[in-house]
Amino acid sequence: MYINKHVIIIVFLLIPEIGFSTIIHVPADEPTIQSGINAAGDGDTILIADGIYTGFGNFDITWNATYKHLVIMSVNGPTNCIIDCQGNGRGFILNWEHNTNDVINGLTITNGWANTSLVGGGAILIKSASPQIINCILVDNSAGNDYILADGGAIDCIKKSSPIIKGNIISNNSATHTGGGIHFADSSSGVVENNIIDNNKSGGCYGGGGMALVGLSNPLVINNLIINNSSWYYSEGGYGGGIITMNSAPKIINNTIANNTTLNGSKLGEGGGIRVRGLPSPIIRNCILWNNIARDTLENIDFQYLSWSLDISYCNIEGGLYYINAPEASTNFSSLPFFVDQGNDNYQLLNTSPCINKGDPDTSGLSLPSHDLSGNPRIVDGRIDVGAYEYNQEMNASEIPDAGNILLYPNPNSGEMVIKVKENANYENLIVKVYNLHGELVYIEKTDMNKEIVQLNINNKPGGIYFVEILSDRQVISRQKIVIK
Repeated sequence: MYINKHVIIIVFLLIPEIGFSTIIHVPADEPTIQSGINAAGDGDTILIADGIYTGFGNFDITWNATYKHLVIMSVNGPTNCIIDCQGNGRGFILNWEHNTNDVINGLTITNGWANTSLVGGGAILIKSASPQIINCILVDNSAGNDYILADGGAIDCIKKSSPIIKGNIISNNSATHTGGGIHFADSSSGVVENNIIDNNKSGGCYGGGGMALVGLSNPLVINNLIINNSSWYYSEGGYGGGIITMNSAPKIINNTIANNTTLNGSKLGEGGGIRVRGLPSPIIRNCILWNNIARDTLENIDFQYLSWSLDISYCNIEGGLYYINAPEASTNFSSLPFFVDQGNDNYQLLNTSPCINKGDPDTSGLSLPSHDLSGNPRIVDGRIDVGAYEYNQEMNASEIPDAGNILLYPNPNSGEMVIKVKENANYENLIVKVYNLHGELVYIEKTDMNKEIVQLNINNKPGGIYFVEILSDRQVISRQKIVIK
């Protein structure tokens, strides 16, 4: 199983405690996820213990939401709770009037396969439904095969669905038709927020390696990292390596869309970053489109209707817009974004980045999330940066600001962090405590601060969000840090 090294953002929902809701534990109370669901009533929570779940009852999981709405969640997050479909079917099928009270939270779904022509969703099929898919890892799933064309390698949203897809890692999935990672069609909508969409592949005539938004589908696509995806089409190059929109008008806000490709052998396609096909067309704001690969002048954006005007502004676009009409073109720019380490897929911004404070100053209509992918506040002092990350002044040791006596960096990290005390700060000692999301103390150390730099190592802990508390004789500092595995 492939799991890449990106940030795992885990924010668990509170388990319901109101009324007569019940928690059903799998496998303690019921042996499979499906049997737990079958035994549940309206408003219940299916709480899944650590482990790898395979076989009958752990794929093609579903329930009739006409009668009950459920929360399906893991105890300790997606790296510890894995649904392995083993190619037998999808992970979940949600098509029974599921709404936002139906939640899938903190699971890994892998090796799912959708084998129905043009109806995909290797990990999750959402049909005429509006559930929440949050904090999951969807990896190595597929839709279709050499004989079946299907959409949505990981998630397929069709028939006026409106899901919330938030805080997930969607990686290494494939579709033989459209939408290697996610596919929206049939007047669907919803929210795609704070996800990492990486290394997905589509092989059909419409493309959309990372995401396809087609057939009057208008979701809000906001604050996502969309990287390393690819699209190909038989003997041609592909279309929309990162995103394709076709006859749809989604809002595409504050995304970093980089290193996606339409290369197929020696053939190059169109719209390495975004391809816009048909009308209406999307609204694009505050995005970075960089180092995407396609035919000359079509590397980052391909807009088929040059007589029309594409609504794109406050974006950093490598090489500019070429022949694409755009309102407020002066707000778009083409400057090296200065990522921290693009070679290792770290697309956070250095302090030299021209993307800092260059977003649309009117954030009132953007529906921005409160935090970016690393947990930094999305709007700071009325400032909005371009791309999926706000600039983090604690990013590199070489960039430590001249403010505050105790600094803790980098963020994110692999579990190894550095505590730096400014020279002459006069601390005799510090106590360092680290808590996980459940509030459990997972690390404590008393530190002699005669040393200027102290190493903090929790790399034996799983990936996720941790809270570091540094106590001194004069102050208490609390920082949220993200561990990458």
